[in-house]
Amino acid sequence: KEVPFSKKMSQFHLLINFLVNPENYGGFFNLNIGLEYVMSHIKKDALIFIVSDFISPFGWEENLKIVCKKYDVIGVMVRDPRDLTLPDTGGEVVLTDPYTKENITIEPKKIRKEYEMEVKRQIEYIKNQFLETNSDFMHLVTNKDFFGPLLGLFQQRQKKLR
Repeated sequence: KEVPFSKKMSQFHLLINFLVNPENYGGFFNLNIGLEYVMSHIKKDALIFIVSDFISPFGWEENLKIVCKKYDVIGVMVRDPRDLTLPDTGGEVVLTDPYTKENITIEPKKIRKEYEMEVKRQIEYIKNQFLETNSDFMHLVTNKDFFGPLLGLFQQRQKKLR
């Protein structure tokens, strides 16, 4: 979503409303399509928010580097707590890949720790993709307050600009 620049507080509220709207989540995700749109349609010197759960195939890193060189970028990862761990249940669970529609049967108790370690590794990898380009990054979880961390990020950015 494109929003013209303004120093008014209404833009901050627009961002908060976007982040908490459940209709903005779910469905197919391809970061490359969004990054290519930014590179071809947005004027230089824009502030770009990339808001996503970043649960997708990789391969967007080069386009991210290009966008981060051209624009001021803030990556905002929004994850549901259920994305971070597997249920602590016995038995088998069938998972479906949203991209390939392929099913896999797992036993959550047996792979829970490995899954959590892989999620942490992926989050750290994505965070580093932003930080290595001198962009900002924040990780939000849907069951926790968005307002405080987002306001803190803006205050931190304001101090850097002084």
